[in-house]
Amino acid sequence: RRDHVGLYLVEQFNQTAPKQPDREVAAAGFFPLDRLPEGTTPATLRRIAEIFSGAAASPFW
Repeated sequence: RRDHVGLYLVEQFNQTAPKQPDREVAAAGFFPLDRLPEGTTPATLRRIAEIFSGAAASPFW
């Protein structure tokens, strides 16, 4: 698989319209950390732990 994962920390955001479908991003959304979507990959969960739980940052994704 050659998916690219983008993880952004946004401290303030105002969405004025729903995301329009496109060919690049299959899905986008905002989720509380304790209710992430089913199927969130282990690598994504590790990045989130690095940011919010103080886990050591890994050089390997």
